[in-house]
Amino acid sequence: MPRSVVLALLLLVLSVAPGAWAGPEDEIRALFDRFFAAQNAHDLSAVRGLLWDSARFLWVTRGTPIWGREAGLKRFEALYQGTWRLEANTAELHVTMLSNDVAQLYVPIVFTIGPAGQPAQTTRFLMNQTIIKAPAGWKVASILPIPVPVQAAGIPSSAGPGAHASVGREGRSKEKLASTLAFTPTPACGVGASRSIRHLISGSKFR
Repeated sequence: MPRSVVLALLLLVLSVAPGAWAGPEDEIRALFDRFFAAQNAHDLSAVRGLLWDSARFLWVTRGTPIWGREAGLKRFEALYQGTWRLEANTAELHVTMLSNDVAQLYVPIVFTIGPAGQPAQTTRFLMNQTIIKAPAGWKVASILPIPVPVQAAGIPSSAGPGAHASVGREGRSKEKLASTLAFTPTPACGVGASRSIRHLISGSKFR
């Protein structure tokens, strides 16, 4: 085969290789980027396409589970009526592969939350998500945010821009209010949270 043809084929392979060689961690990070953008755009349709279409989809809100994608979307729709904005510290985003088709994602998040027509409050969370590989690709199977208490104000914040740990009685009240707004119990919940992750990832395949 002529050398010029070999070089042309090599250049073609190199030009498409980065996308073709993207590993699952890169794909999961791209999934989170889309989730992040859809949340800030209040794009319910885009969020729907990123969540696992299953009755076992789980969103824990202040210790209370919301089971099922449709129930989760109804909750998001209500929250989108007011202020709902998040900032993620992607420099500290970590993806841990638990198997070939299950991963855990961790990232510090700053939420700015408030009902329509009322002042918004800012609070910090350590966001944990379970990501699974469904037939349609990687999907968010669980959303498990952990609020950062203001007692941790003495610890350097790594939750990204906008994260200002407040101290004192007033600061604690504001953070408690913001957490309550974001994670209010919902009638859609009727199952104990103790079964959450074990129930969610039971079995080795999601296809």
